Amino acid sequence: VKTVLTPDDVVCDMFAGIGPFAVPSALRGCRVYANDLNPKSADWLHSNVQANKVQQHVSVSNLDARAFVRCLLRDPSTGANASIAPTEKVPLSAPDGTASSSA
Repeated sequence: VKTVLTPDDVVCDMFAGIGPFAVPSALRGCRVYANDLNPKSADWLHSNVQANKVQQHVSVSNLDARAFVRCLLRDPSTGANASIAPTEKVPLSAPDGTASSSA
């Protein structure tokens, strides 16, 4: 994943856990929106973000993944749903901790 991401990338991690993908992405300079439904995981994610001093790059949420995506897509000025721009790379993290990139 480190070879795929650049500081201009925006990362949306819907199942972030304690941050094994979100924190390294932020350390590379990416803007990261990280979410986990488990409140304990979200608390530890927040702690790991602070410990790695990447608060300026990471927004932590504790929502159901569907609600998280809806919040990200909502236009703050109008409340209407925004559209997603096409992307060339979508890093995916799997439940087993492996990562891949779809193109």
